Amino acid sequence: ASCFSNAVGVSNSSIILDSFLRASSHYQSPGYKALPSYGRLNGTRGDGWCAEINDDKQWLQVDLGKVIEVCAVATQGDINGNEWVIDFKLAHSKSYEEVWPTYKDANDLEVKFRREGGSNTTNQHPLEVPVYARYIRFLPVTWKGHICLRVEVYGSVRCAEALGMESKAIADKQISASSQWDYNEAAHNGRLHFKESGYKAGAWVVRTNDENQWLQIELINSNVKITKVATQGRNSQKFLYWVTNYNLTYSNDGVKFHIYRERGHMEAKNFVGNTDKDTVVYHDLFPPIRARYIRFRPTAWYGWITMRVELYGCLECQDAFGMENGAISDGQITASSELKAAHAANKARLKASEGTWLPLTNNADQWLQIDLLGNDILVTRIATQGLNNPNMSKWVTSYNLQYSNDEINFHYYIEQGESVKKVY
Repeated sequence: ASCFSNAVGVSNSSIILDSFLRASSHYQSPGYKALPSYGRLNGTRGDGWCAEINDDKQWLQVDLGKVIEVCAVATQGDINGNEWVIDFKLAHSKSYEEVWPTYKDANDLEVKFRREGGSNTTNQHPLEVPVYARYIRFLPVTWKGHICLRVEVYGSVRCAEALGMESKAIADKQISASSQWDYNEAAHNGRLHFKESGYKAGAWVVRTNDENQWLQIELINSNVKITKVATQGRNSQKFLYWVTNYNLTYSNDGVKFHIYRERGHMEAKNFVGNTDKDTVVYHDLFPPIRARYIRFRPTAWYGWITMRVELYGCLECQDAFGMENGAISDGQITASSELKAAHAANKARLKASEGTWLPLTNNADQWLQIDLLGNDILVTRIATQGLNNPNMSKWVTSYNLQYSNDEINFHYYIEQGESVKKVY
């Protein structure tokens, strides 16, 4: 679904209360106010929000009430129609005490958003890389007449459900490890809040205390997005053991594992673990991990390597968009070239009973394009077939994916943690 169908409610004062909007300053004079709470998209109070002075230190802030995944914003100028912000940046924070990083794109470059049109024109600004935030600040850079804004924010409640280590929705057979002391210290003891009982140790305990150890969780459904992890040490009346630092690795085949890196960083993410045996330590993942296998790899520990863990996230969409059933129209399907009408781009539908797309020339410059008619469509899965003809064997053996929001600037799809384009 389009991001712009998920307004968080800035335009509705019964959802985002007046007290949830703040600003660096606001303009007022006898009989006139431009309060932060007036800065709502399509608002009719006062003249919207206007700053007291015009400089680059002004901001309008929205408190979303909880951390959500923000995917877009929308802006207007003042109500009277002659003053508005032209360019602005965004800053965001999960907690008011945290730093306020400015919004950056997939290349880790700061983004300056531009409004087009007059004051009452609604401009929608998608975020190429969604951010997890409770607070969003609009930072005006340039303006016409005076700094005035009315805004909306779009997104969804953060995907952060416990995936089943503690609840045992994740079965014992899905949990494995590099080693374990014995059955009573098995990998499946490594569940968050698992408690010592009789001979059963209150955690997964390794056999060999070195940096080659790992605790692995297999997620049966490959469409899971992991947004947060949690760890504890060993629940014990006798032993004081816990992991103080660890890395994460992930894989879709259980063979080739990738080290987890934060967005914009080349080095492996060093997760700071526990300082005692029972306190839970959480870490948000930016970006989230999409993989079937997750490994916790201890790099430092107190006493002995022992862990209890949980994964948090949600099941992502996997509905077909409509190449097969025709919901995607012929006009949305184009190609670099076509051999003839019988092999046009619109013949490239999965499981079509006859025909297929064939380019005019067989070379690496060919492409097949599908227009999804929206800038905010999340694609999580793809499928391909070759020519449907019992008398001819023709198919593509490998390919890349590109994507674009403007049909001009295309980006190659690169898997998380990699630096080269994905070859399918």
